[in-house]
Amino acid sequence: MKMYKENPVDVFINVSKSEGIPVSIMEAQQFGIPVVATSINGNVEIVDNSNGILLKSDPSPEEIRTAFELVLHGDFHVKRELSKKNWSTNYNAVNNYHDFYHQL
Repeated sequence: MKMYKENPVDVFINVSKSEGIPVSIMEAQQFGIPVVATSINGNVEIVDNSNGILLKSDPSPEEIRTAFELVLHGDFHVKRELSKKNWSTNYNAVNNYHDFYHQL
């Protein structure tokens, strides 16, 4: 988290072949960082075309580069805002703990 606070990051890329629901993507979105990720497992719950780009499960280096460029040269600022909003709405621990407490 310190690294994100102290260094500007434009895009977070995760091209894993297997994931649960990656906390690394949640952490990036907390700072409004658009995400390029493979469309596998939990990635599809966190990333969509509004806050990043989903790649096929085994993307080529060229497809990864193209997605990176699309984020940077497309609607970058909108993706940043929607990335942070996705985190705030769905993955913000403070809100989630509060909601969970009240459900109990």
